[in-house]
Amino acid sequence: MRRGRKYQKSIDKIFKKFKSITIVVIRYTNDPHHRHSDMDTMISKPCACCMEIMKMLHVKRVYYSTGDPERPIDGGRVRDLESDHLSQLSQYHRRRLAREMSGGRQ
Repeated sequence: MRRGRKYQKSIDKIFKKFKSITIVVIRYTNDPHHRHSDMDTMISKPCACCMEIMKMLHVKRVYYSTGDPERPIDGGRVRDLESDHLSQLSQYHRRRLAREMSGGRQ
């Protein structure tokens, strides 16, 4: 029983730390086909799964590169942000799950 309280205290400590965290994600490219004028940053908005995890952990703010020279950085409070973007890994897992659910394997 004591161990459970100790564990809960450490979990609470971790959540408390996340409440003050600000995450900044800037994605650079060297590929000339992805460049937007002279700027060599790309869109780095977190995917929907990452946003849900950050909301669950109560991360305070997230800022990310947009790849747009007019507005190179965007973001704000995590609880106010939405994302419909799925990462390539999330897309892979969805396709795989759909194949398994349909009974076919490729």
